[in-house]
Amino acid sequence: MAWDPSAAGEHDDDVERLRRAARELNDGARFRAAERVAARGLARAPTDADLHCQLGRSLIGQDRYAEARKALEESLALDGDRWFAHGLLGHVHIELGEDAEAESALANALRAHPRWTWALRELGRLHYRRNELAHAREKFDEVLAIDPNDGEAHGRLAYVHALRKRKRAALASARRAVELAPSSWLSHGALSYVLLQTGRPFAARRHAREALRLSPTDANLWTDWIATDRACRWIGLPAYYVKLLPLPRIDLGATLLFGIFVAVGFFARGSAQKKATVLTAVLAVYLGLLYLALADRIVTLWVRWFPPREDA
Repeated sequence: MAWDPSAAGEHDDDVERLRRAARELNDGARFRAAERVAARGLARAPTDADLHCQLGRSLIGQDRYAEARKALEESLALDGDRWFAHGLLGHVHIELGEDAEAESALANALRAHPRWTWALRELGRLHYRRNELAHAREKFDEVLAIDPNDGEAHGRLAYVHALRKRKRAALASARRAVELAPSSWLSHGALSYVLLQTGRPFAARRHAREALRLSPTDANLWTDWIATDRACRWIGLPAYYVKLLPLPRIDLGATLLFGIFVAVGFFARGSAQKKATVLTAVLAVYLGLLYLALADRIVTLWVRWFPPREDA
């Protein structure tokens, strides 16, 4: 049978359409559909590096990292200069706990495309996981030098600052992350983490709940939610329930001053029995006020002595 050039052209056009469709589906986070399209394309063109890359990308979107690694390694075997595949493979290695391979793959991607903020963030995330906080901060700072409005970089930098005990910087980064990416679980998770670390569990609880709403299957977010809720309900004790009411903030100095005047007043006049009875009731109220005034400080000390989990 003679070779038909027009048929070959139709075949190439068909593969190109499938390649473009798989890319667009991945861009739209329709990963299962992208997987089907990429597989159909590979049935026609099994040596197409881009289709292998798009298949790997669709598998990452479904958290099927071992399969994604195989697809991306096949893509790079066909075209070793494909920097996008190197970056995706680095992400897969991170998820599989293969740190050395992840660092190598991300370095390959960044050699070809040094201003790729996604790969820089992934490298920062790898350093964070290794507790190499100075290197992690350096990578997130690099991202923000390229794009100051990168909400994810601000969020991840907040975790780094919090672990380095730079509370003001952590709070500023986390708040900026929420401002830039209000629909991101990472932004709200970072702000919740920082607020809990700084002894503000009631505000932390609100953001933990929002992070969990945005990513309800994330086990770390569930753990953070439990930590903030426990801090509110058990560490804060009755302060948790009192703070649900629209009461004015209790000032410690005013409470102490009130206690001094009460003590002086009762010891200055009245019978011993009357003083004892009334003073017991007043003392109970006073101790309650004193507790409410000190509740935030109690929580701050608690989270300092027993810090919440530190994995992002």
